[in-house]
Amino acid sequence: MEVFVFTRAMVEAGLRVKPSYVVISIRNTGEPKAKVKKQAGLRGVLYLAFSGVEPVAGWVMPPRIKLITPAQADKICTFVRRHKANIGAIAVHCEKGTSRSPAVAAAISDALHLDGRRFWQLHRPSTYVYRMVSDAFNREARARNNNHLSQIKRPRKRPADQPAPAARLDAPRKSHGIAGATERKSSNRISPRLDL
Repeated sequence: MEVFVFTRAMVEAGLRVKPSYVVISIRNTGEPKAKVKKQAGLRGVLYLAFSGVEPVAGWVMPPRIKLITPAQADKICTFVRRHKANIGAIAVHCEKGTSRSPAVAAAISDALHLDGRRFWQLHRPSTYVYRMVSDAFNREARARNNNHLSQIKRPRKRPADQPAPAARLDAPRKSHGIAGATERKSSNRISPRLDL
């Protein structure tokens, strides 16, 4: 699996990705969707609209600026999980390919245990977007683990009024792997005996 970052212009010109792939298309709120070309290998497109602005305490954001929401981050997580078995690449784009898309690509890489360091070295990912998407993958992983744990059969508890099963004194003797060695019960102790 590979994760790539592109600009909007690159995606609209047509991608040359060898394996089958999906596209996560990020635009600013109020802008039209990118025109992702339907090419061989394209398995799906997720369209999202949010800003890459880092929230700062005490600063009131203008109404036109919309931050990524937990619901949008969950959509990214669900989209990747749904397609990951059938694709070889994930293409993420935003307008310039410098902040939002590298942040999403880095979070996806981390969730899929890929090396996402290059996104931090070559771009300026939004730490807020990265954190939101990483949190979504972590929530999903915890939910899957909790669901898995709930499927494990736990031993049923014995009702308080039911006595514990009695130990069987007539249980067969067990071998300890030594030729001729058997167990003999005497006064509730097990002692090895070697028959010569």
